[in-house]
Amino acid sequence: ALVEAKFVVVKVDVARFDASRVSPRVRLELGLSAEVPVVGLSARPAPEKGLGFLAAVLRVAAIAVPSLRLIVAGEFGWRAHYQRLFATLGLGERATFLGHLDDIESFYASCDMVVLTSRQRSIEGSPNALLEAMAMERPVVATNVGGLAETLQNGVEGYLLEDDDVTGFARRLVELCHNP
Repeated sequence: ALVEAKFVVVKVDVARFDASRVSPRVRLELGLSAEVPVVGLSARPAPEKGLGFLAAVLRVAAIAVPSLRLIVAGEFGWRAHYQRLFATLGLGERATFLGHLDDIESFYASCDMVVLTSRQRSIEGSPNALLEAMAMERPVVATNVGGLAETLQNGVEGYLLEDDDVTGFARRLVELCHNP
């Protein structure tokens, strides 16, 4: 029997995502100095993207790094829900939801590290967001879902953790804050 295989080739424009050429516009507009550690998530705010998990992680990490900030780039109908959730958990001043950004490269340039908190039931393959973050030389902390283990070498470009490991995920963020 013949089996038809389909492959998707994912490309990142490395000239566009060149860390030496991109200004951290988002960081500057938010008034965040270089001393403020910034975690970024580039994803549509939707349940499968694990923003509830991320809120729990941020609460734990902020105990060790009180100046820690989160910026989220992406638009979806759940955005207001997650903004309310973060506010209800006392994280409203610490988390900024930016919506859609045309110059996503300036978003990555504004981040000290990038996260992906997708849930196990999500359909992550090889997300462009992680490839773009790595092209921008940003360390990544991600949940080990879908094809991420084929995209990110744990301990090299960043870290992979289980999608329920709040403490471990927070520990890795804190580690990156203290040792970029």
